[in-house]
Amino acid sequence: MYVVLIRPQQIRAKKHAQLISSLKPRDKVVTSSGIIGEILTIKEHTVTIRSGESKFEIVKSSISDLLERPGEPQTKEESYK
Repeated sequence: MYVVLIRPQQIRAKKHAQLISSLKPRDKVVTSSGIIGEILTIKEHTVTIRSGESKFEIVKSSISDLLERPGEPQTKEESYK
């Protein structure tokens, strides 16, 4: 039971925590609601992103994936692993 249910969730949570702690301004991210934007500022619990002409302040935990980091281009397949 542990190996099938609990351990995979712990691994996903650890990867997400590493993602959140590695965020930097100018990173391109996607939120859990599907908004794609570029990080402008990072605070303790929130991140300000720009999407199009709009700015949003969102909680860090709502960031679901890093799409692109300046200077480190990724392919689409790499960003959705």
